[in-house]
Parts: sequence; C-alpha cells; structure tokens
Amino acid sequence: MKKRSKKQISKLVCGILCITLMLGTAACAPGNAVKSPSDESEKKADGEKVNLVVYSDLASETNQGKFFKEKVEEYEAENPNVDIELVQVATQDFDKYFKTAVSGGEQIDVVEVNIQFYRDYVSKGYLKDITDDIDLNKVPRDDMAWEQMEYFAQSDRVYGVPTTLSTSAFYYNPEIFEKYNLEIPETWDDIYAMKDVLAADGIAPMVYAGAEAFWNPMHFNIMFYQETKNKGLEVNEKFMKGDFSPEVLQPYIDTIQFFTDLDRDGIFIQGTQGMDLPAAINVFTQGKAAMYFSGSWFTDNLKQAAPDFSYEVFPVPVMEKGLESQAAGSVGEVYSVYKDSKNVDEAIRFIEYWESVDVQKEYNKEVGSFVNITLGAEGCNENPVMKDFEAIGPSTEIWLDAIWEPEIITDFQMGVQAAITGTKTPEEVMNDIVEHYKQLREQGKTFYE
Repeated sequence: MKKRSKKQISKLVCGILCITLMLGTAACAPGNAVKSPSDESEKKADGEKVNLVVYSDLASETNQGKFFKEKVEEYEAENPNVDIELVQVATQDFDKYFKTAVSGGEQIDVVEVNIQFYRDYVSKGYLKDITDDIDLNKVPRDDMAWEQMEYFAQSDRVYGVPTTLSTSAFYYNPEIFEKYNLEIPETWDDIYAMKDVLAADGIAPMVYAGAEAFWNPMHFNIMFYQETKNKGLEVNEKFMKGDFSPEVLQPYIDTIQFFTDLDRDGIFIQGTQGMDLPAAINVFTQGKAAMYFSGSWFTDNLKQAAPDFSYEVFPVPVMEKGLESQAAGSVGEVYSVYKDSKNVDEAIRFIEYWESVDVQKEYNKEVGSFVNITLGAEGCNENPVMKDFEAIGPSTEIWLDAIWEPEIITDFQMGVQAAITGTKTPEEVMNDIVEHYKQLREQGKTFYE
C-alpha cells in the first residue's frame, strides 16, 4: 500500500441496538492527515494496475484507523493489480481537508463519510449514485439503517453504504462514585447536588474538550431534547423550514443558556474551555472529574489513553421528572464512491470487501464498541459497558448536526462557544443564526424542501 496516511426520524429501536456495539465512526481523536505523495511512476497502463485513492476519517493513530489500514493492506495482497493510496484524517478535520482535495481536482475514489457530512455531500453532488452498481446482498443491513440513509439524503437512491450506528451516554468513574457515596444521577439537579460533595477534594462533576468547538453540538443535542419536552426533532424541523416564531426559538435559547450555566456554575471543571480532547480525557482518567458525556466510540479514546482505567456508563439525565431520557446518535459511517472516480468497479469491490460479514466480525471483535449493522457480524464485543449501551439504545434520537446544513453546524459550534465565553448572549447567538439562515436561503439553499 502506498500510504498518504493522512435517524429515520424515529428512535433507534431496540432490535438494532440490542447487538454488540462496535467502534468507530465519529472517531474524534484529534490528529492531522498523514500523507505520502503519490508516485506517478508506479502507475501502470490501463488494465494492468488500478490506483485506488481511499479517504477515511478513521484517524491513523486510533485503533479503528490501524485496523482499517491493515485491511487495506490485506486487500492489496489479495488483489495484486490494485494499489491503494490511503488518506486518513481525523473526523473534526476531515470536511475541510476533503473539500480542499475536491477543489484541487485530486483523485478520490472511495470516501468514508461521517454522517454529519453525508447530507451535505449528497446535496453538493460529491457522491456517486451507486444504486445500480452495488450488490446490496453483499452488504446486508438492517432496514432501520437504510431508512435513516433515505431520510438524510432525502432520496431513496443509494449514495453510500452504512456501517455502524452510534448512541451516547455519561461515562463515569465508579471509584469516585463509591468513595463519595454518589448515586447514579437521574436528573440534572442530581448532578448539581454532586458539586459541593466533590468540591472539598478538588474534584469537578464533569469535564469535556471545551477548546474544540466541534463537540458543542453533541452536548447541545441532549439538552435540547429536554428543553423541547422530548419534541426536539419536531421543533428542529420547524426551525429548518424557516419557522422563527418565539415558541420555536425559545428552546434553542434556553439550551444554550443551560449549557453556559453548566460552565459558570462549576459543573464543568475550571479551565475546561481551554482543554483539547487529550487534555480533557486526562482530567477524567486521572480522577479530577467524575463524569464525561460522549458517544459510544469514546470507549476507544479511553482504551488508548488509559488502558487500565475503569469506567461505567449511565443514561442522559432528565431536566425534570416525567420527561424521557434521550440519547443522541444515528447511522455513523457511510462508505461511498466519489462522483468523478475513474475506478468505480474497483471502488465498489473494495466497499463490498470492507462491509463483508467476515471483515466486520473481525472489526467488531478487535476494536469494537459501536453498533454493528452488518447482519451476521454482531455479537463479538466483550466490553462490559456494551450491555448498558444496549439498554440506552431505544431512547436514541438522531444527531441534530446530521440534519443541519454545514454552515448551521458551524454557527452552533461557534455560537455556543461565544455564549460560554461571554462574548455573546444566547439570544444574540440565535439572532445571528437566524440571519445567516435567511442569507443562505437567498443564496439558494433549500434545506428541507
């Protein structure tokens, strides 16, 4: 291998999530693209050698990324007429890197698309319609995943093959909970009550990578579902269709304010807004914060950072009794063929290989912590928290940032950051987002239409 290393709207039903969770998709460890230049001299004449360029957001330093690279090398060994140039870029850097490559006219054949970018890439025409090219019998998937794909693309055409589903939860340090006789919090009031108990020993209730705005929408999701009284998708769809009435906008404002208050009230450890992901993980694994909210992929982050660290998970707390706990998640990774690929047949073959039952079984066993939706490949993961994620699964609603347009995702990322740091009020943040939305409409954005 030549290495350029570098939600159907309804809930995810128990039938999907009651299978072993598998690692992967929103692999969010930071990292730059690792890349070696293409060697044109090695390219053979047409029909003799195929040079396939694969873009992946499974960062090279992660367990998932290492496994993916191994499978690429095995594919090359089994197909000596194929050379694969693998471009691995961390999720939070992928969109910019990929679009730069598109603008530069670089060769791209296979694209591993994180679901938050899938809708945008389909609408921009980056992904080839492979409905008539791929044999879906070779990549068997649960119907729920395909229904979500149709919803995200607003089409029943196939622009990619889904691999995994995600959900989310609160990770916690059981030693801290036991030492201070803490119960699993069912409400946010319970979390606030922990603050004084832990403060005497300099421990904070929570930490997250506040310096990386990328993570803000994930927290926003679970709070918004509560502020809307479990009607988050309904309210969000009204907003994305241009309803800016007070009753629609107020939950957004209240959610940003709630998020801001968590920082100002000391629920997040002091200095969390200056922490990147490795720093925040270190605070959590060193016992300086009792909890960390993240997705089911976070098990891999913890395994890499502190292999001996003991943790457990619990469902998202509610804001008031009577509301339903709702996690956030959806289809995670999608494997697609780039629109201008000159190697469509080989790209399809590679996708079918990666998505095959045997490969996915091995993936699930070796590095799994995500929901494997390859039918027949589930059930290999032995991580004990997977049982807890199975229980959380039925309450999972789709990520709002898998629905928002990319410009709106950025607005929320930076807007929440501005509110927390005090440079804007939540009202100002939403006013700016509404005005930007209107500008995008004038520029031809159609959103839900």
